[in-house]
Amino acid sequence: MSVNDMLQYSVYDVFTDRPFAGNQLAVIDAADGLDDAQMLAIAREFGFSESVFVQSARPATVGPPATARVRIFTMRGEIPFAGHPTIGTAIHLATSDRVERGAEVILDEGVGAVRRSSMSRRMSRRGSSCVLASGGALS
Repeated sequence: MSVNDMLQYSVYDVFTDRPFAGNQLAVIDAADGLDDAQMLAIAREFGFSESVFVQSARPATVGPPATARVRIFTMRGEIPFAGHPTIGTAIHLATSDRVERGAEVILDEGVGAVRRSSMSRRMSRRGSSCVLASGGALS
């Protein structure tokens, strides 16, 4: 991916019901073309405890196919799993056009498949788990 390409991102506040509280999370969409060094640089730019890079799902070896591959980066490097990035990314995908309403979200993470069943759109955006704080594009 070229440095001139635009990346869409959203910033969520997880474990809260109001913006600018809870745990911050950057979710970067369509991150297939990014290499590890680029993802680390972007995570450092955000400066949050974790940033998530959503990529196309890899073929499933066992069970149903994943909704997306998810790579979680801290400012020090990639980690296989973390709670608030998993919740925030599941909500992000459940409220997008990538997942049918009420469908199970399956995230392909470093630890394997992580499932989140029947996310409610109402709870996802403004409920007690997560709030969309902002969004935009990176270039």
